Amino acid sequence: MTVLITMISCNLRKEDNFTDNDNIDVIDLKNDKSLLVKKDYYGTYSFSNWNDFNISNIRLHEIESLDFNTSITRMNLLSESILGMDESIPDWLKTNKALKEIKEIEEKFSILVDQRYSSTTKIRKNWKNLSNEFDDLREELKETVEENQS
Repeated sequence: MTVLITMISCNLRKEDNFTDNDNIDVIDLKNDKSLLVKKDYYGTYSFSNWNDFNISNIRLHEIESLDFNTSITRMNLLSESILGMDESIPDWLKTNKALKEIKEIEEKFSILVDQRYSSTTKIRKNWKNLSNEFDDLREELKETVEENQS
């Protein structure tokens, strides 16, 4: 009996730790499995099974904090992760709106790359456009996470 009570109390404490932490959410997937998602340093979600998004997200936050004063090298580093997001998105996050946002991000990124040697004003505008599209994706993902929370 004591062992049973100890096991139950341990499980309750684990669940309480997650529910009390604003940076971690428990997601119930359709196949009776649960998944933990956490917020990163910037307060946006990070997904253990979607590295292309995580890398793009962090790099864009870093660039935004530099007021879009960044090098072509950073742009090249961002290329692979942005262009891989649509193929690597987990099924439970794959909504029509999220896929549409990813396509728009790819388009804005393509414009940025094509005009990378333009005037500073144009480059900053293109970075801002890309950032705004990424914000829309972040918002869509946040809504999807909230809809699937336990």
